[in-house]
Amino acid sequence: MKLGRVNIFESAHVRGRKFGTKGSIHNKEWEVIANAIVKYNIKNVLEFGSGFSTKLFFDAGLKVTSMETNENWAKVVRKEVPHAKIIVWDNKEFPDYVNGYYDLSLVDGAWPRIEQLKQAMQRSNRLFIHDVNRQDELDLIQGHLTGWKAYNWQNNPEFTKERLAFFEKSV
Repeated sequence: MKLGRVNIFESAHVRGRKFGTKGSIHNKEWEVIANAIVKYNIKNVLEFGSGFSTKLFFDAGLKVTSMETNENWAKVVRKEVPHAKIIVWDNKEFPDYVNGYYDLSLVDGAWPRIEQLKQAMQRSNRLFIHDVNRQDELDLIQGHLTGWKAYNWQNNPEFTKERLAFFEKSV
């Protein structure tokens, strides 16, 4: 099974006119995530930073739990993706009532992202981190992802120039 490409909704979103901001995932990044969803038979996802990716995950048939720090933005996302579970949190204390293990996590929320990364690492064996081309993101990765294998969507070991990286917990 191959998941579809991003439709016209993506174009409006990336330009910041409809749903989200310019920093969201783009078509090529979604293709990589979609391929991972198929390859690893992903059924549920824990996402940090709601938005366009929330809709894409939901449209791909996944159970989505999305952690969002901005209550107003959470309302917008709930309107666009009413069946996704959008949880507003303070980006510090992970809510006790959110439990379970997820097939995949996406870290793409507001800064600081340290708690997002810690929770993602505890709750899944596979994770994507968006915006890895930023120095702050690279410092976060280098400081905390020991015991995880890094991949990037162009199979280039020098993933620092890319915005999306994939990590898998080493066995």
